[in-house]
Amino acid sequence: MPIRRPHAPRPLFFLLVCCAFVSGVSAQAYSCFEILSNSNNNIAFSGFDRTINVLDVMTIYGEPGVSDTQLLHVASIAAELLDNDEDGLVDHASLAAELSASQSFMPVFSQEGSNAEEQLFEYFSDELFCASAVLYADEVSPENPVDWFEEATLEELLHTVNHCGHVALFPDAFSLEPNSSLLSDAMDVARGGQFTSIPGSYPASAWYHYDDATCDYQCMAIEYLYWATATAMGVLDNPSICAAIDEEWELCSPALFEAGDVLASALINSSAYGIPLSAPNGQYCTELSTVSPTGLGSNPNIRAWSPASGCLSAIIEGDRQTGSISKPLIQVFDAAGAQVASSPSTTLSLQNLPGEMYLVQFGKGETLKVKVL
Repeated sequence: MPIRRPHAPRPLFFLLVCCAFVSGVSAQAYSCFEILSNSNNNIAFSGFDRTINVLDVMTIYGEPGVSDTQLLHVASIAAELLDNDEDGLVDHASLAAELSASQSFMPVFSQEGSNAEEQLFEYFSDELFCASAVLYADEVSPENPVDWFEEATLEELLHTVNHCGHVALFPDAFSLEPNSSLLSDAMDVARGGQFTSIPGSYPASAWYHYDDATCDYQCMAIEYLYWATATAMGVLDNPSICAAIDEEWELCSPALFEAGDVLASALINSSAYGIPLSAPNGQYCTELSTVSPTGLGSNPNIRAWSPASGCLSAIIEGDRQTGSISKPLIQVFDAAGAQVASSPSTTLSLQNLPGEMYLVQFGKGETLKVKVL
């Protein structure tokens, strides 16, 4: 399935670097990811200048003109979808492996028809990388996380996670072809019949009646999975949103969905598939994180924990044979980038700091963000 440009826009009634957080970022845009220079040499990605690695399973690409804050917001939403309990690990191990193996990614363009978009669509190969949707800068609004009128981030990321992950990993449940899966069976019921093209009108019994003529059966199925998941999350349960989407989707509240679409509700609520059901809020910063930085020997790990006592400890492990690990220096920076604490050892007391989010930098330059409880 090729990358699909978003359908018609919604109605208009409606780096992170080693020394500091991005300043001026609102609470909704809070993120604990590092923005890196684009190192992908594939010509399809030559129009992007920055990337963010999300939990080692998805890459966010940003074009010049897309702000750092927007990229961090997209990365945060992606991480929350993959790590719904926010413990620092992708919730479903097999899903993580599938997304990583397919090199899943989300491109964020400055505008439609931009240089990066033209390059990607000209040279992209779905045999090497996997995506199912794109984002444009004017669709990414960190100050309005998951607001259907203002934000497309949740929808487009769900499309990519579903297509590159769930469809490939669980074809019996999520295959997009007619008569191929639990999803296709549920959609045929939701549309009042099996339609491989847009009908002149949908039966009165249908509650899903998408009428975009450019959207084939597979496209309809991936859109259906989005509507089901977003509804179960509760992000569409608002009178204004319900009225705006009624021509396409009628079951806008979790209660309506559970009672009205029994097949899809049972499918996405099954713990076997790892469908995210907790709504993201654009804030992702785990209390316990693990990273694998370069330059620390083989298979290094850095862990940081901030217990209620206010004491931060770091365990740095590396290749002991080469002796590549030296005694670390811990430095703590506040949201404005000012250093507020430091220690020459592996333990640092944070008892006098308020319960906020901080960036923690270790002596070799690797960074990790933790929350002081």
